[in-house]
Amino acid sequence: MSVPAQIENQEDHETDSLARPAIEIDVTRIVSACLAASVISRSDFPTEGSLPKAAPPPFNTHGHMALVDYDWMLKQVWQAVENVQERIRALKRSGRVRYYIASVLALVSSVGVVYLLADGVGLVGSVLIFLATLGTIWIVNQRDFAKIVADIRADSVQRLLSPGFEGLAISKTVREKIEQGLGRVGDGSLGQERIPVITICADGAPFPGYGSLQVDNSFTCPPKAGETQDKSVRQVAEVIAERIRVFIRNSGMQHVKCGDLIVLDGESLAADSQILVHGENDERFPPLWKNSAELTVIEGPDVSTPPFRRYFAIQILFPRYLTIATLFTRPLPAGNAMGYQIAVSTLGPPFESRGQLLDRVSRYKHDKPHGNSDLTYTSITRLRRLRDQFISNRKFKAESIDTDAILKIGESVDVAERHAFEYDMEQLAEESFFWPGRFTHSLTWREACSSTFTSHFFGKSECLACVRALYTQTAKTVLDGLESLGYDVSDYRSETGVYSIKADKIDQLIVGEQIHVPERVNKQNEANSGKANTPAP
Repeated sequence: MSVPAQIENQEDHETDSLARPAIEIDVTRIVSACLAASVISRSDFPTEGSLPKAAPPPFNTHGHMALVDYDWMLKQVWQAVENVQERIRALKRSGRVRYYIASVLALVSSVGVVYLLADGVGLVGSVLIFLATLGTIWIVNQRDFAKIVADIRADSVQRLLSPGFEGLAISKTVREKIEQGLGRVGDGSLGQERIPVITICADGAPFPGYGSLQVDNSFTCPPKAGETQDKSVRQVAEVIAERIRVFIRNSGMQHVKCGDLIVLDGESLAADSQILVHGENDERFPPLWKNSAELTVIEGPDVSTPPFRRYFAIQILFPRYLTIATLFTRPLPAGNAMGYQIAVSTLGPPFESRGQLLDRVSRYKHDKPHGNSDLTYTSITRLRRLRDQFISNRKFKAESIDTDAILKIGESVDVAERHAFEYDMEQLAEESFFWPGRFTHSLTWREACSSTFTSHFFGKSECLACVRALYTQTAKTVLDGLESLGYDVSDYRSETGVYSIKADKIDQLIVGEQIHVPERVNKQNEANSGKANTPAP
């Protein structure tokens, strides 16, 4: 999927354009449009359970979603819901009017027939004529709501994915609804004054919001002979981070940025931790951003064990393939030695690409009966059968829809259910020492709908080569920095000066598969609370 040369941006995103590269804004709009169109293209759309939510779960956030404008995506999806609801309401209103008119006409016609045929028809006959006339008009008046909804969905997908990716026209009601409920969501952008904060709630996903962990490597270097090391972990981190910044500036690599990142351990986070943010009704949840001054207080000399770790992250974007790879680096204290961790996470494109989504719409619009044909060519017949079989496996239009359920989407009954869920979470918070949001923490919407890495035939090789080059040069920069600080790196460098980086792991990255987070195992907490698997509404 190629990135259009120029994409118009709405007023809502003018602030972002000042801090983020134009290419990143373009890719963000494409990814957001594909995610919204993917939701709308489902044959069961709209159903309450499959729609993205504006409000996050209690005691939690939506997390960081790289290359996603969640606010814009939400508005597109919910505008499509409103368009469907308005159309159904209008048809039902007109249907009722037609029904009343049909009743009057049927009654008048029945009475007229009775007067004309009074001797032969009688009361029973007039009733039968009335019912027959009414039934005929009622049948003629029936609407194929499934077809109507499918047409609206198809039009919405085409508008979302049209050149320019401008999307649907957002009504005032949808805009107000989303803006009032939306909160606690970040874009994970690196290198800004604000530092992104992410929260771990599963060992298999240490960097939520940035995709799937692919590589986790570390180096451990003792002090050089005769030298005593008294440098703090923070001092080492600052020296290495500056070296990485210089390397990136001079490397000539495109679409690479770097910056600090804060990682919280959600499983051990106390409910009264000072790093949590106070919300309404005494609700406390992890922050999405922190600045350096705030972190200095929390990780100061009076704090024996900070509730987080600070990483220096390097991220490379592959615009053509809607994919990012992020390297997470940090020093590790190892007695009198110094270790250094380098982990790699990747986040690929949405599962359904722009072309695939438009193809589904095209097949739906051209899925018409062939009629009778005198063609006897077996090759054409075989192609038609294959086409019909392929279309039957991927239906765009639903077999039937529940119009009453659609009209109830977003009504107060859902608010009541959410309040009941919030009450249960508040009770859980009172009973537990730990932060209760770890029970409702899950994959972000972006990760749940995306692959681990691009599987494009050409893009896979190109992107893997770039990630390998970035990983290798970052590792060399780290080792050079450790050596300049007085650490012995000879275990990772041969006598000829060649580093042993183990970059072959990059060639073994998992590509094209769904991002998956293993279920966390915390038997003690589950036994204490009994509510570890409580789903969010």
